[in-house]
Amino acid sequence: MTFLSTEASSIHAVNYSYLVFCNTLIRNSSTFNNFNFQNVIILEYAKFRKEKFVEYFQNADINSFTDPAVKRKLKILKDIGTAALSDTELTNLNAAKNRMSTIYNRARICPFAKQDCNLTSEGLTLDPDIELLMASSENFDEMKWTWEQWHEKSGKLMRNDYKTYVDLMNKAAEANGHDDAGVMWRERYEDERLIKKVDEIWEEVKPLYDELHKYVRYQMRDLYGEKIDKKSEFIPAHLLGNMWVSFKGKIKV
Repeated sequence: MTFLSTEASSIHAVNYSYLVFCNTLIRNSSTFNNFNFQNVIILEYAKFRKEKFVEYFQNADINSFTDPAVKRKLKILKDIGTAALSDTELTNLNAAKNRMSTIYNRARICPFAKQDCNLTSEGLTLDPDIELLMASSENFDEMKWTWEQWHEKSGKLMRNDYKTYVDLMNKAAEANGHDDAGVMWRERYEDERLIKKVDEIWEEVKPLYDELHKYVRYQMRDLYGEKIDKKSEFIPAHLLGNMWVSFKGKIKV
């Protein structure tokens, strides 16, 4: 138990230092040169995890232990996440994530009032321009334009990289004994009934959510008139006060 605790603490310390260092690079710049440097750090960290895994944990049989605390630590230490990928695969994963982050943070669109603007000097960015606009505007067409344009300049451009991300995350998950990345992520909650619990909670709140949804949709018909399709039970995504289709925004009703 002492050995496992020591190794877990060692890996945690390296992991923390690695995360802090990489996040600092990302905040300061997302240039290709910095990506290369960041990728070297990620590959070194993956090498460290692999070496520890092969040396101490690869052949360890969790079921040979009876102490729940020992079994839990060993289970965590045997799962090395994306470090299970080859250097080439991990580099491709990191590159895809870096490109998606860059697209998301640098996407610019022209404002509704000047749709042929100079993007460099007049373009709107997500934070703070678009977020403020979506939270304050009551112009249906302006919000629709803004919503569609930003997704054209962000999400649409990420499709290929996102597919790469999904494929490689699933491959890493399978290398760690999981069916896919979703299963790997849910393992962190250490609850075999997690999905069932979430479904049960959703069933409890769904009646309230449905009534709230109906109320908001009804009020929006009064506010936006014929622009709202009365035959549809859906609320147009661009009217929810933010870019993430949630009721957390400043909805105009």
